[in-house]
Amino acid sequence: MNKIVKKLWRTALLSGKYRQARENLKTTYLGGSCAYCCLGVLTNLYAKKHKITFEEVCRDDSSAEEQMLPELVRKWAGLSRHNPQIKSGISLIDLNDGKKEQNIPKHNFKQIASLIQRYL
Repeated sequence: MNKIVKKLWRTALLSGKYRQARENLKTTYLGGSCAYCCLGVLTNLYAKKHKITFEEVCRDDSSAEEQMLPELVRKWAGLSRHNPQIKSGISLIDLNDGKKEQNIPKHNFKQIASLIQRYL
């Protein structure tokens, strides 16, 4: 993973500026407030860096429709997968959303940032 992007991502996850969402890259609530999954935070950082909207990044990208990183974001971050793996068989989506059948609890952004530092 690109070291600069990794630092930006971890800083954003730890900043307290992002409300955590589950099962979607971004959730917009009535009144306009938003929440992001851990991959949505990275997507939002890409959008800000390139001065485009979050929706423009995700438009016409099948990975984004499946709640995974859009291709542009994946390449920018230097990641090999649209749903990065932390350990064998455990992805960031699994950690963000939890996965009962594998006994994986939901992780908060602080926990995810720590795992990103260690494994990516």
